[in-house]
Amino acid sequence: MARRTLMAAIDPVAQHPEAAFDVTAGIPELNELRRFAASTLGSGLKIEDRSRAFGRKSVTWRIEAADGTGFYLKRHESQHHYASEVRAIRDWVTRLPAGSWWEAPEIVASSDEPGAVILTELPGEIIDGSPPSPDVLKSTYVRAGRLARAFHDIDVDLSGESRVQRYGTEEHARYVEAARPHLDPHTFDWVTEVFQRPGLWDGLTIVPMHGDYSPRNWLQHEDDAKIGVIDWERSRPGYWVEDIQRMTHDYWIDTPQLRDAFFEGYGRSPTETEWRQSDQITLINAVGGVPWAISHGDEQFAQHNRRVIERLKGIL
Repeated sequence: MARRTLMAAIDPVAQHPEAAFDVTAGIPELNELRRFAASTLGSGLKIEDRSRAFGRKSVTWRIEAADGTGFYLKRHESQHHYASEVRAIRDWVTRLPAGSWWEAPEIVASSDEPGAVILTELPGEIIDGSPPSPDVLKSTYVRAGRLARAFHDIDVDLSGESRVQRYGTEEHARYVEAARPHLDPHTFDWVTEVFQRPGLWDGLTIVPMHGDYSPRNWLQHEDDAKIGVIDWERSRPGYWVEDIQRMTHDYWIDTPQLRDAFFEGYGRSPTETEWRQSDQITLINAVGGVPWAISHGDEQFAQHNRRVIERLKGIL
């Protein structure tokens, strides 16, 4: 079946980057998404709702076309996430060196209204839910490190980007102050002290980053020497150590061999300063994650962030 591409009339990144989508508007809105899917992929579609039941108010559908081809339709919680995924896949991923060892979804269609994107489906299983054998898993981490390095090194002009996150005074207020009601005074004072230390981000430069780089967004065949990377909606200009901070405290604590495999692929390991900077980013995300999780009814994620904060007290 031929794929039709529905392009936005103007650059979605420039349009109201903080405007939220109302994905709770009910059946009429879902019908709008169905019409968007049908206008792109044809009739006779089978739609399976893969949206999360908690947390982010977004829509994720797996769609099977009449010929059996699989696609994903995504409508994100915010215009910013939609625009970020479109930009990353269309403008950044296409600059990566070609190779048979990695793949990312392709954009079949995108539309500012209803603010949705249709992506090709990648083969394989998400590693976080269906890990391959230890040898294959280690090889996957090597490829993940290699791909991360290639992505961080792509030649793209980021000087005009308005959403470079530098973790300054404004970000402290945004992330830390919002968590004040949810932290005990001693913890809040400690967090504040950490982010008032001089030279927090010395030596880091701004690069393109995935923003949620971890096995929960990697796909792998048991017998296939290829890694697939999905979910690019958090991508943005940032520090390269931001793309390792989730793995540092979610995956590598008990598996140092996988950490070593990742940096084998990356081509170098972080310096002592860069490890500290990665932990600082983990801390600010964990602190900001507590009120976010509470406001989204995700108690499990709130408790996870609290545990991360406690662990970092012994590191930072």
